[in-house]
Amino acid sequence: MEDLAIAAHDHEIPTSENITFNIDYKQRGVGGDIPAVAVLHKEFKLPAKKEYYYSFRIRPCTKEMGDFNRINLLRPSEI
Repeated sequence: MEDLAIAAHDHEIPTSENITFNIDYKQRGVGGDIPAVAVLHKEFKLPAKKEYYYSFRIRPCTKEMGDFNRINLLRPSEI
């Protein structure tokens, strides 16, 4: 996490044996129409005082799953 905090750009993050995976609870939006100015469109803002829920599943990739570049096309089974 320290490497991520120090780096100003992705290419400045040193190679490591560890993998860091951050899942953000929420964000302000995707930006605006003018570069470097975050004037968000109303339809992309998250309303305040609203409860949000999400879930995710992390599963390792194995050789039995086939071509690593095509794994993203696989659909997860229902929980």
